[in-house]
Amino acid sequence: MTNYVLLCLSQSNKNDFLWIGMYGGGVDRYDPKTKTFKHYRKGDNPDQLNNDEVYAVYEDSKDNVWIGTNGGGVNVLDQSTGIITKYHSEPNDPSSLGGDFVRCFFEDRKGNIWVGSSGGVSVFNPSTKKFTNYNQTNINLESDIIHCIYQDSKGNMWIASLGGGLVELDPQSKKTINYTNNEGLPDNTINAITEDNKGYLWLITNYGIRRFNLR
Repeated sequence: MTNYVLLCLSQSNKNDFLWIGMYGGGVDRYDPKTKTFKHYRKGDNPDQLNNDEVYAVYEDSKDNVWIGTNGGGVNVLDQSTGIITKYHSEPNDPSSLGGDFVRCFFEDRKGNIWVGSSGGVSVFNPSTKKFTNYNQTNINLESDIIHCIYQDSKGNMWIASLGGGLVELDPQSKKTINYTNNEGLPDNTINAITEDNKGYLWLITNYGIRRFNLR
């Protein structure tokens, strides 16, 4: 493993591979069975990244590895071919990625990939290869800088942002409910979300951890 600042970790769904995202070092894949690393770095070849500053790594149900970069958009590694597909923000294309500074991914129950970036939320449809974008212009977001996205056991999407608190989004009706420190959050910047087996959401903020009752 190279000597760079580690920013994110993700374990493979189907094997023991550990994906490691680094600032300036791209992505390393560690195989604990062989105790070896495979490096993915910035370059011009189709099996290389377009940016070495990696803030998010996520393996989807089809074994694609989604790599979120700091200014290079999304790089998607097809593990069967080794080819990396790049997605960027195109100002004149509303179905392109919303922002090129990417911080998180989440795959919903339908297999869509939700991408959180500096331009709000972009939902990738694997069938059309297009994005549907949500930001302050079309839903009630307090901030377009998205730190975390999560789908709860009821199917609702939760969007956490920098300084904008927490937004509950119904993926069908697109209705939203906003939660900030006015509703009891310790801080309006949320960095991670998970749900326990009792249906509580756990939120990691800049000022501690808060348990959120969905009922």
